[in-house]
Amino acid sequence: MRAILVPYHDFDSSAPSLDLALAVVRAAGGNRGFIQGMHVKQQLPVIAGEGITLPGDYIAQLGEQSEAQAKKSRADFVRQAGELGLREGEVDSAAAETVYSWREFEGAEMQIIGEYSRLFDAVALSRTPGLVDWRTVCEAALFESGRPVLLAGARPPGDILHRVVLVWNRSTETARTAAMTVNLLRAAARVMVLEVHGATVSGPDGKTLCAHLVGDGVKAELREMELGDAQPGAAILKAAGEFNATLLIKGAYTHSRLRQLIFGGATREVIDQAGIPLLLAH
Repeated sequence: MRAILVPYHDFDSSAPSLDLALAVVRAAGGNRGFIQGMHVKQQLPVIAGEGITLPGDYIAQLGEQSEAQAKKSRADFVRQAGELGLREGEVDSAAAETVYSWREFEGAEMQIIGEYSRLFDAVALSRTPGLVDWRTVCEAALFESGRPVLLAGARPPGDILHRVVLVWNRSTETARTAAMTVNLLRAAARVMVLEVHGATVSGPDGKTLCAHLVGDGVKAELREMELGDAQPGAAILKAAGEFNATLLIKGAYTHSRLRQLIFGGATREVIDQAGIPLLLAH
C-alpha cells in the first residue's frame, strides 16, 4: 500500500489519518510512497426549499467561508506533512521516497471520495468529529471505491505491523480483504487469524487459511474462540486486546448494511468501539 488518499478537513479532526497513512506506507514499502490530501468544498445551495431562492449576499458569504475552510485545510495538511518529513511531489516521483500532494474538489463529498479513491491503494480516515460524519464517509469509501479503508485509532499508530489480527469469518468479503492485504501480512511480525465460532458463514476454516498464509510467507497463527453470549464485535475486540494488537484487519459488512443498521453487527461494533487502527474492505 504505497498510494493512500487522505480526506482532510483540519488538523484537529484529520491529523490521525495522515499519521496512519504514513505509518502504513513505511511499514509496507519502506520509504517509497505517495500520500494525497484532498478537500471537498461544499456545494453552495441556491434554493432553500419550496422554491425560495437564497439571497445573493448570503450565498457569497457561504462561498467565502468554504474558500477559507479549504485554505485552512491545505495549510494544516502541508504543515503536518512537513513536520512528518515529507516532500511535495506527484505520484510519478514516489519511486525513491514518500511524497505528498494536495487536491481540492467541489461537489457532493461522499460521491467524490467514493469515486476518486478508486485510484489509490487505500483511503485513510479519522474517527474524530469533523465537519462531516466520519461513519458516512467510511461507508461511502467502502462501498463505492473498491479499495480498503484505514481508520485511525485513538493513539498514534507506532509500529503498526507489530501484532496484526486478521478476522476470518469465511465470507467472500473477508477473503477479498485477506487477498488485498497479503503484502502487509507478509511484512507483519506476528499475525493472528481470529475465527469466532458462531459468527461464521459457510467456507474454508481458519486452520486451512492459516496453512495457506504460512505457505505464502506470513507468520500466521490461529486463534479460535466460541461466540457464546457475546456480540461478535465485542468478541473480536476482546481477542484483539488480549493479543495487544496494533492493527485489526476485517472484511466489512459481510451482512447487508441495512441489516446491520437495524439490528447491529460486528462491523458497526468494531468501527464504533475499536481503539486501535482498523483496515476494512468490502
